[in-house]
Amino acid sequence: APEDDADKALGDVDPDTARYMICWTNFTPVAPGGVEMSCTFSDDMLTATPPTFSPRRVLAASTADSLGISVRFAGNSSPNVYAAWSRFTGAYTNNVGFARSTDNGVTWSAPINVTSNFITMDQVLGNDRVHNLPTVAVDNSTGVFKGNIYVVYASNNSLDGADVAFQRSVD
Repeated sequence: APEDDADKALGDVDPDTARYMICWTNFTPVAPGGVEMSCTFSDDMLTATPPTFSPRRVLAASTADSLGISVRFAGNSSPNVYAAWSRFTGAYTNNVGFARSTDNGVTWSAPINVTSNFITMDQVLGNDRVHNLPTVAVDNSTGVFKGNIYVVYASNNSLDGADVAFQRSVD
């Protein structure tokens, strides 16, 4: 049996239903590139000992999929959940993978790239590790930007170490 190794788990709680979603990078020899981007959820985190979790969903498992899956519920009675993660597309290039669930994380869309390829950030003196891992956020205010999805990540396209890149989706 293959030996898996979970890494960089990030979670979120649906403000409407209290569903807890956790996503992680699963290193496994059975995936094409050795990596699966995985998610599961629980609806009884505060009431059951131990809580029960849904079967794991594999959102992506291509040779480019790599690390750091960020997950966010849309809130405001929306059944949407969004996930973004880093993809390695070359020796010094990345892009950001993205998937959406329209049923609170039960099923997920096929992954897409939401960025073009960008240059990996430089090593920072004094830090032993750096990364381009994206973070996803959803505007769940009642204002004019309600429902907008935001993705930020580190890009080194200017060849100055790295800059914070910001993308917004209105749909």
